[in-house]
Amino acid sequence: MVPQNTSNLWTTLCEDLQTQRQTGGTSRHHSAADAFVKAAKDVFGSRPQRLAEALEIAGDVHHSAGGVEQAKISYAEALALATEQNQTPVCLRILMKLGALYESLGDWHEAKNTYRQGIEFTQAAHYASMLPSLLNNLSSVENHMGRYADAERHYQRSIDIATTIHGQNHPEVATLLNNFAVFLLEQSNDVRAENLHLQALAIREKNYGANHPDVARSLYNLAVVFQSRGDFPKAKSYYDAALITFKRFVDTDDKELQMMLKNYKSLTAF
Repeated sequence: MVPQNTSNLWTTLCEDLQTQRQTGGTSRHHSAADAFVKAAKDVFGSRPQRLAEALEIAGDVHHSAGGVEQAKISYAEALALATEQNQTPVCLRILMKLGALYESLGDWHEAKNTYRQGIEFTQAAHYASMLPSLLNNLSSVENHMGRYADAERHYQRSIDIATTIHGQNHPEVATLLNNFAVFLLEQSNDVRAENLHLQALAIREKNYGANHPDVARSLYNLAVVFQSRGDFPKAKSYYDAALITFKRFVDTDDKELQMMLKNYKSLTAF
């Protein structure tokens, strides 16, 4: 029998993991992830890059199945291997996932430290492409910790860096503008929030045209701004435009759509 090459073996392992996940509950997911890592260590023990990828995938499986501690262990092992191999993009990806895991637990201190570690990686390796996302996530953590001035500073820096990397009309810039605007509205700065949401809307319309869910999201966020300001007619016009577009892309029971409809009903109730 001709032995399989490692590429085929990797495909087989991934397919087997997927099959195991589809045929059992969450406990089966954890055992499947553990078996996947064991098999990967047997096959790719001398290839730390591939093994790091296997551990990262196992961390994803554990996390999605609610196994936070197992996910932490898998991610930590993957990060150690990726760091040894100077795999900067992999390290940053894993740190983003770890940060999100800590955020989901409300462990803001660990989330902050994790994102800061990622930022240090980008600076040491001169790898700026993920820096805006890391700064954006750090801003969210600072906001939850009540460090509003730091959050604002990081949001602005994320936008500045993304604009330098991509230009001012890139979708990532629109996403960062949107997130900053949401934060500003929470701080009762509705004028700046409106301006940033309008900028995000213009970028999204330029990239996608009028008929796109992200355009609908920008319209919805502007509706929220005008509702908070008490300009109900203008808020209604933006809600109407947002809902018409968003309904084209999601099912009626979509959670985001339900949130939009709830806020719309709170407006029309007056």
